[in-house]
Amino acid sequence: MALGVRDEAIYSVDMQFGICSPATLAGDAHAGGWDFIEGNAQQMFKGTETDWQVPVSVSLTVPVVNAMLPGALRVVGPSVDDAAIDAYMANVLQRAARSNVSTIVFGSGAARGVPDGFLRDVAARQITSFLKRTAPVADAHGVTIVIEPLHRGECNIINTVAEAMTHVHAVDHPAVQCLVDSYHFWLENEPLENLAVAMPWIKHVHV
Repeated sequence: MALGVRDEAIYSVDMQFGICSPATLAGDAHAGGWDFIEGNAQQMFKGTETDWQVPVSVSLTVPVVNAMLPGALRVVGPSVDDAAIDAYMANVLQRAARSNVSTIVFGSGAARGVPDGFLRDVAARQITSFLKRTAPVADAHGVTIVIEPLHRGECNIINTVAEAMTHVHAVDHPAVQCLVDSYHFWLENEPLENLAVAMPWIKHVHV
C-alpha cells in the first residue's frame, strides 16, 4: 500500500491488521479475518514473577503487546524504584523475545501519570531516563518500544504525538519509537501537521 511521498521518498508497506485480544481468542480472530493479535504484556510475560513458560502457540501470531507496565510499578513520582523497574523490564523483554514479540506499546497511564503536586518537567525527565535505560536492553532482544500518547482523560502526561516525539528525540535510540492512536489523537484535537512531522518514527498504529 503506497502511503504517499515525503521528501522525495516513497513510503510503502505490506499493511497488516490486528486486534487487541487475549491469545485464547486467536481462532475467532483468525476466522474474522485478522492478521495478528495484539496481546497484553502483563498477562503474557508476568514480569514480576520468576516462574514463567513460553505461551502456547496459537493460530495467529502475537507480534505486539500493550499494557507494558503495571500501575503499581510507577516510573514517575517521588518514590520511583529504578531497580525494581529494571528487573521487571529485563524479564518482560527477554520473555518477549522468546515469544517472538517485536513491539511493546508503552501506554501504561497509571504507571507514568504525574502525581498531584509533582513537577511535570521532573516527571518528563523521569520518563526519558526510564526509556534511556530500557532502550539498549530492548534492542539486545530485538524489541521496539513504541510510546503511546493518551488523552488527558486517561493520563496527564504524553497526551499528543508531538509530546511523545520529545521523548523519542531525547532518548535518540532506534528501539524507542512512536505510536499514533486515532482515538486519542482526535480527542486531543491534535493538528495533522504533528503527525506528518512524526511519520518517520511512527512504527505502530491503533485505530
